[in-house]
Amino acid sequence: MTVQATYERPSSKEFTIVSQSGSKLIAKRVFKKLLEGEKEAAQSAMSAKTQLNRDNYNFAFAGYEPSNTGGQYILRVDPKVRSKYVYRLVWGRRSRFRSHSHRSRAG
Repeated sequence: MTVQATYERPSSKEFTIVSQSGSKLIAKRVFKKLLEGEKEAAQSAMSAKTQLNRDNYNFAFAGYEPSNTGGQYILRVDPKVRSKYVYRLVWGRRSRFRSHSHRSRAG
């Protein structure tokens, strides 16, 4: 299945099936349900609950995968609320992560 996705911030996802081959049963029961779930998860009320931030998740370093293109960090993300739309693992390139250091003065 080839799908064209259109996303309009903050809460609209539309999917257009461009082409499809293979089992019609799997397309209907698996792929179309995935697309419906993605569309539902983008709606404002659900999107606020699933945004990848500290309000919704606890984060922990899970590893690093080196590669010829710079490697990726792996973070385990534990959702604070149960939902079928939550993340479990996140991969990210080093260049995409920002680090902040906080210093305080002894007074």
